[in-house]
Amino acid sequence: DYSVCYSNNGFTLCPSYQLPEGYIKGSTGAGDAFCAGALVGIYGEKTDKEILEFASAVAVLSLSQADAVSGVTTAEKIIKECKNFSRKNVL
Repeated sequence: DYSVCYSNNGFTLCPSYQLPEGYIKGSTGAGDAFCAGALVGIYGEKTDKEILEFASAVAVLSLSQADAVSGVTTAEKIIKECKNFSRKNVL
């Protein structure tokens, strides 16, 4: 229900997105997409929260297609698309 980051900055949680019924077309590559999004954030020197938010957004877009890569586009499109979804309340 959430992603976790533990770094020199402490412990950070990021709730998962609430996705509408039928949104997920396939899960192949979603973990890899999350990891790639995290690496983009790390190399972009983002905060731990920003890293987790972007990584989970990339994973969400990968879930929108049956294959591993078609849903993942540009960072701008990923962020824009995920504004249509809310995050779960975990705490």
